[in-house]
Amino acid sequence: MLTDRLKLVGVTSPAAAARVPQGVDETLRRLYVDTASVANRAAMAAARSLFGEEHILFGSDYPWGFPAPSLAALQEADFSEDALGLIKYGNARALLGSVFG
Repeated sequence: MLTDRLKLVGVTSPAAAARVPQGVDETLRRLYVDTASVANRAAMAAARSLFGEEHILFGSDYPWGFPAPSLAALQEADFSEDALGLIKYGNARALLGSVFG
């Protein structure tokens, strides 16, 4: 939702544009996001569109949030079973590697 605003910074500031030579969208796609407190269908559709399923990590926002409701919301967000596996543990395992053994 903020990508267009970030792009405008590059229009008004050549120095800012130079910091993201691949462009704002491509630079943002390198980030990882989590599902904590925003695992609803609309938020997950936006995250999938911008970051891709490989850059979404499961998060519950514990102790303020709990895993069960977050997992239930993910089930409602139209992800395939393979994508859910990536989000729940596969992406973290790929990102953090040896921490998981």
